[in-house]
Amino acid sequence: MEEKARHGKKPNQKLKTYLVMQYLIRESDEDHPQNADEIVSYLETVGIFAERKSIYKDIRDINIANLIIENGITAEEAEIMLDEDPKDEYDTRLVKLNRKRGFYVVPRHYSIEDIRFLAECIGASKFIPEKKAKELVKGLTEDYVSIHQQAQIITDTFVVERTRKLNPSLIYDITTLNNAIKGYKDYDGKRVAPHKVSFLYKKADINNFDNSVSRRRGERYTVSPYKVIIHDGNYYLLAVDDKYKQLRTYRIDRIAELKAMQEKKENKELFENINIDQYIKRKFQMMSGKEVLVTLQFTASLLDTVLDRFGAKGVNYRKIDEHHFTVQTYIEVSDQFFGWLCGFGRRAKITAPEELKIKYKNHLDNISKLYEKSEA
Repeated sequence: MEEKARHGKKPNQKLKTYLVMQYLIRESDEDHPQNADEIVSYLETVGIFAERKSIYKDIRDINIANLIIENGITAEEAEIMLDEDPKDEYDTRLVKLNRKRGFYVVPRHYSIEDIRFLAECIGASKFIPEKKAKELVKGLTEDYVSIHQQAQIITDTFVVERTRKLNPSLIYDITTLNNAIKGYKDYDGKRVAPHKVSFLYKKADINNFDNSVSRRRGERYTVSPYKVIIHDGNYYLLAVDDKYKQLRTYRIDRIAELKAMQEKKENKELFENINIDQYIKRKFQMMSGKEVLVTLQFTASLLDTVLDRFGAKGVNYRKIDEHHFTVQTYIEVSDQFFGWLCGFGRRAKITAPEELKIKYKNHLDNISKLYEKSEA
């Protein structure tokens, strides 16, 4: 029966070219080419019998189809383009031939280095739950590299340990928020205008870290969303709160039961009237407080750290001597700002304004009092 299939009309031949392509995508790369005999053996394992010479035609058809898709040309133009390609370069081919060893798939859009970088970014993202991160890395590598490269990337890449249980719906919530920010077209092609959203906003429960409790005693937040921001490995929503009519930021992984609303967004001017770059720096780097123009002095060894914190644009840096420099910028003064400054000890100090120097000294005095011996 098998012998008859080999010499007569062979079944499932329409599947053969597709299976050859998928086999090469999965099994081959520049270091692991697959020859025609290996491809024929694979086809036999799935019940398709083929002659060795037919594999060359399949690969030619794969390359022609790829040229049609990549370049938006006709089949005739693709054949000409393939035939004119220098035999020692094969620049236009999806599948190349190493004449001594076999065929292999050429990455068209992403190199293995690109895929490794993307996989590591996924693994290092705190806002992606660990299970989802592993699924994404697995899917990414299965679709774009061979099994040999996949094993190498997954071995190289680690998933950062998550310190807390994150919202598993975060990825879908981001889509809902982006739709609310920009608007979208529904299934009938009807335009849905940018709109408000509502949600519960969670915080940790000291009695049970596996569960969280709702802020505002379970009252739903209603906001007009304007921007999604990634900072320090977390997703944030920048929105105008309906209750207080103020621009505020919310950690998206702490949002629960997110719902789109029919009401259109409001208070757009509150968002448009801010310098978004400066707002983000102040909010995320020093927390909220009264905005003050301050001058800070640091030792020279802290320049990279200060640049990471404040950036260079719109900030005034001045060298004092070989060992010190100053930076002048607007800061939203808060206990968090003082805490950040405290971390540098004697290597940093406030030089202006005078009232802020006094406020910082009082802050340090109050901390010091916590460690004074109590009277007997």
